[in-house]
Amino acid sequence: MTSTGAPPGEPEPFHLLSVDSGDWWCVLTLTGELDMASGAGLREAVDDALRRGRRHVAIDASGLSFIDSSGLMALLKARQKATAAGGSLRLTATSVPVTRVLELTGLTDELLDRRR
Repeated sequence: MTSTGAPPGEPEPFHLLSVDSGDWWCVLTLTGELDMASGAGLREAVDDALRRGRRHVAIDASGLSFIDSSGLMALLKARQKATAAGGSLRLTATSVPVTRVLELTGLTDELLDRRR
């Protein structure tokens, strides 16, 4: 992902790219900040993927510069929906800030896919 040209010192706006992969997978690539304002977009993207028959969601969060408790809750609720639909949701790549939040909250094993 390229920079969207946010002014120096300003947060990078949230951006989400959704790409289907095969019959069962959807890959979401997130950049910018995942917080209260952007969490709804993540939940909508997962809901949309499930409606299209995708049961497994892989999230590339390596482009996130920030995540707060609202963003973390959005991930957990999206994971809950995917699991309830018989699927899964895992983070396949994370940035340093996201990894740190996962470690601090004890959610690394629950959300991070370490199979690489």
